[in-house]
Amino acid sequence: MHAAQIMNSKRLQRTARALADGQWHTTWEIASTTRSVAVSTDISELRRNGLVVESRTAGTSEDGGRVYEYRLTNPGILADLLPAEAA
Repeated sequence: MHAAQIMNSKRLQRTARALADGQWHTTWEIASTTRSVAVSTDISELRRNGLVVESRTAGTSEDGGRVYEYRLTNPGILADLLPAEAA
């Protein structure tokens, strides 16, 4: 898989900023914050850019689907990866 470079991708920068607090965030929370339609792809690409993103199942939705949460475990790395104005 080809992964976008975070320095050149506003999409990945938005997703990284959404996770920058190191707290758990659901797929829905990330999607609503970043306007992403492919959060799991964004997470995968962040990992390929050197970020450590944990994931866990957080329960089930009203329709019975699984709810996933993600968190960035090394948010300090963002200062080195994001453009100065986006960090």
